[in-house]
Amino acid sequence: YSNEDGIVITVDASFTKIFNNIINASNFGITVNSYNNTIYNNLVKNASNSLRIRNGKNNTFYNNTLYTIDIGINLNGSGTAQLLPPTYNNIFINNTIICSDALCNDILITSNATDNIFINNSFNKSRVVFVPRSPENPVEKNNITVKWYLTINISNNTKTIVGAQYNINDSFANSIANESMTDTLKTIEVTEYTQNGSVAWGTSDSCASVRSNINITCFSPFNMSANMTGYTSNSSSIQMNRSRLVNLFLG
Repeated sequence: YSNEDGIVITVDASFTKIFNNIINASNFGITVNSYNNTIYNNLVKNASNSLRIRNGKNNTFYNNTLYTIDIGINLNGSGTAQLLPPTYNNIFINNTIICSDALCNDILITSNATDNIFINNSFNKSRVVFVPRSPENPVEKNNITVKWYLTINISNNTKTIVGAQYNINDSFANSIANESMTDTLKTIEVTEYTQNGSVAWGTSDSCASVRSNINITCFSPFNMSANMTGYTSNSSSIQMNRSRLVNLFLG
């Protein structure tokens, strides 16, 4: 328990694990300034910055619940020493961000924070903001990638068809998967979008509605088809704005 900063991993503390903590912090909850750490199953309450990554790389964060009054996840590529690397290649999986204030930000990206990947996280897309370190000279590179899990089941009216061939293409006709079912269910990661600047989402929760914005590259919807000798083929268009189970029926 802490009234100020919660857990701080300094730049010298790498290859560590931080897990199963309950952190009450009015300022920073968990701060990561280093690399190759794993932070999981933590609960952060009431922090202004629940999780801050500053000059951290190759870290993995999963199953954390972040309550915040200001910023849920702060990706900051600026450091105090010139030799510190920018913030990049951090992976966030199955985390939940809960903002208690209408003006707070679920995710803030600034000062050369790049190639950070979010997989199956719960957050408000309209509360993702990109803030230049120097607004008068905003020359920096910032981006995030948002992915979800697509679970596939191919069946007829009575059973799953193992061995059926399926193909998945994104909205640019890039092949995401082209293989046969080797089990009753198949789960793959798919990228909904990449983002390199703030986007006015409005009430939408799908990148398809904001794909014309220069700051976003939207790969959804995905076109999926399946076939098997002796069955009638089938296809479907899938809007991947969250993780989904998709059933394709072959007649």
